[in-house]
Amino acid sequence: MFIWDSGSTDPYYNLAFEEYLLKQGHDGNGHVYLWQNNNAVIIGRYQNILAEVDQKYAKANKIRIVRRNSGGGAVFHDLGNLNYTFIRRKKPAGGEAFRDFLDPVIQALNSLGLEAVLSGRNDILLGGQKISGNSQYITGEQVLLHGTLLLCSDLTVLKKVLKHSDKHLLSKSTRSTHARVANMADFLESPLSVAGLKAAITTQIAKSEPLLKGELSERSRREILKLAQTKYAAAEWNYGSAPPYNITRAGRLPAGNIKIYMLVEEGKISQIHFEGDFIALTDITELAEAFTGCCFGEDNEDNERGWPVKNIGAYIRGVTDQEFYGLLYGR
Repeated sequence: MFIWDSGSTDPYYNLAFEEYLLKQGHDGNGHVYLWQNNNAVIIGRYQNILAEVDQKYAKANKIRIVRRNSGGGAVFHDLGNLNYTFIRRKKPAGGEAFRDFLDPVIQALNSLGLEAVLSGRNDILLGGQKISGNSQYITGEQVLLHGTLLLCSDLTVLKKVLKHSDKHLLSKSTRSTHARVANMADFLESPLSVAGLKAAITTQIAKSEPLLKGELSERSRREILKLAQTKYAAAEWNYGSAPPYNITRAGRLPAGNIKIYMLVEEGKISQIHFEGDFIALTDITELAEAFTGCCFGEDNEDNERGWPVKNIGAYIRGVTDQEFYGLLYGR
């Protein structure tokens, strides 16, 4: 089995690195990948960013939002968090159990004096609190399991950037289940670094099978960089891949009450409708037509260049662009 370290804390690069390793798995060798991201929210494949992330907070705090290939819930990554990925061929009989992958992780934590247990299908708990969430992705003959370990993560930021609910958004996407989380550092008698945690996991894996250090060629590095830029850093992947969802926004502006109904598909507004006691200066369906087909999903409230339609006051009397987009983006 090969063990890998990307040498990067960039979430776009690290998820591209992971996908690259998955594609190499056909050689029959297993892969272990230990990695960290600096300030990022990693969204599940079938989730809606609007429902899961406070985008304004993320933008203000330079937290990147990236969609992964696997399902499951949204997670926050920072440098107090260690991520792991296991890749191997599927068993002939199928039924890839999370425990098969996670046993060495749990044993490593036990060796550090932590009474870690697997809870349900895919969480690791300490003292009844969640320190690790895991997800799985299967493609062809390969199975990938990846997860997080909260060592000394900033839980205040985690709780602020991840949303708990949005009653104005109805989506076909998978919502995150928010459990009580904790850092492993709170359960340790002596300090432990991320490097020490990585060493403990590596040692445990090596007890069952030999590990070889993986090395990338320059060509492979270029392939990963290209994938990071063209897929994981692209709005089309992060926002356009979201399942369809309906949004209702309602507010009282100086110009009157306005209610907005939208259907968003593949990151674009496919239908939009306006109601309220406002005064329209033209047929309001003209405003709806102007928005139809426009991209929606990124936090553009404070970025006028990102507003798809300008001069809303030409359609609704007394409404400024700032007021309208504040309502549209749910601020």
